[in-house]
Amino acid sequence: MDRTRSIGQERDGAVATVLLNRPEAGNALTADLLERLLRTLDMLEKDESVRVVVLAAAGADFCIGIDPSARRPDRRSPAQDFGRILSDALAPVILRLRDMRRPVIAAAQGRATGAGLGLLAAADIVLAERGALFALDGVESGLAPEGAASWFLPRLIGLSRARALAMTGAAFGAEEAREFGLVWRVVEEGASRPAAAALAQHLAGRAPETLALMKRMFEATTVASLEEQLQVEANVQRRLGRTEDHREAVAALAEGRTPVFRGK
Repeated sequence: MDRTRSIGQERDGAVATVLLNRPEAGNALTADLLERLLRTLDMLEKDESVRVVVLAAAGADFCIGIDPSARRPDRRSPAQDFGRILSDALAPVILRLRDMRRPVIAAAQGRATGAGLGLLAAADIVLAERGALFALDGVESGLAPEGAASWFLPRLIGLSRARALAMTGAAFGAEEAREFGLVWRVVEEGASRPAAAALAQHLAGRAPETLALMKRMFEATTVASLEEQLQVEANVQRRLGRTEDHREAVAALAEGRTPVFRGK
């Protein structure tokens, strides 16, 4: 991996790891980093050989949010537009992460704050090291949550808790994040990337169309009624029941072997 680039990429079979690579700056988000991240994710979405994406970060921290340099007052232009980088650069990344057909696993260490917390929340599964620290700290600078944290967190951890965390800026650890529902599993220090890689390889062995439609199924719950969700499930099962991967799973079970899924 090129250590001079703000976004790194590694491949291990069907698993692609995307790395935030500004460790000296806590992997703070700049417009350039976000543009590179979006291009990388777009490329992986089009690559049929990729079955799982891992989002990780170099250095001590996952991501401290938008680069602090963007927050410095400009005396020549006191009315700065802090929303521009959010709408032009961050929003497309969040939407791409959420809309990817492949499962996205995030591996967090150190600090994951502000928009960095939003990146984690956009993933399908989050693993965090025991010493990881999370916060919606925008309030400390007179700013509000960003990175769609105000959308994800009420759904993941509850409206009351999300509101309190945003208003107080209170930090919380990995075990709390797991209890809240933001983090799936807590791992030891230095183990988040290996654990994410192992989980990704496990998921890469699943039928890709099943995982893709499963993502859509759960996403539909944010807007669907119970009746509509029941129909979503029926439609998904109808489609999956006609796939070659389903027939392979049934045959493998009958023959006492591990199924080999081909995404068909």
